[in-house]
Amino acid sequence: MRLLLAAIAAVAAVLSLSIAVDAQIGLPHAELEDAPLMRLSGDVDSNSPAIWDRVFGRSTLFVMTSFGGRPSTSSGRNFAQLSRPSEALVDPWPGGGVWMEATLKDDDGTWYGYYHNENVATMCQGTDKVMPRIGAARSDDRGATWEPLGVILEAPPRTYDCTTHNHYLSAVSAISASSSAQPRRTSTSFTRSTFGKRRPRAWVSPGWRGPIAMIRAARS
Repeated sequence: MRLLLAAIAAVAAVLSLSIAVDAQIGLPHAELEDAPLMRLSGDVDSNSPAIWDRVFGRSTLFVMTSFGGRPSTSSGRNFAQLSRPSEALVDPWPGGGVWMEATLKDDDGTWYGYYHNENVATMCQGTDKVMPRIGAARSDDRGATWEPLGVILEAPPRTYDCTTHNHYLSAVSAISASSSAQPRRTSTSFTRSTFGKRRPRAWVSPGWRGPIAMIRAARS
């Protein structure tokens, strides 16, 4: 019994010391708090990527909103002070609808964007189904105009299923773009899903020179 009590006392002492050390080091922690509803200045039916950039020496927040397949750019000192959105010019237009889903800024100031592109599935006659894909673009004027760099991710040919009840024959979306820990390198995450009976084993990336590693999502 004495040995058990001694062991319990030793564990308690170690835990107390650990808590005290953590408090001294100031380890980070997170808390959830209620916040008021915040609306962006543009209409949205997709992701709304944001980038901080310096304009005449002042940090400025740029937000891209997309609605109905048309991307726009707004800016301001913070989310509550965004300007009215101006439609972003994508030239040449890749066809169909364009939703800018993710953006990142290179060290030289160039912006790179990854957009969701939907085109009519002409192979499924008599329907309004579309074939989504992911494209890349770059901008030298903080999102006002974009130069498409090509499609980087799409389903292989003849993997569609016109009998699916979903509006999309397949679905691919750029969901995030963030800087990695390594200098002068960035990482971009994509998600994809397929609707229908035929599920492609591999997706093609005709305009992407770097490696793409697909991570299979768990089935719900």
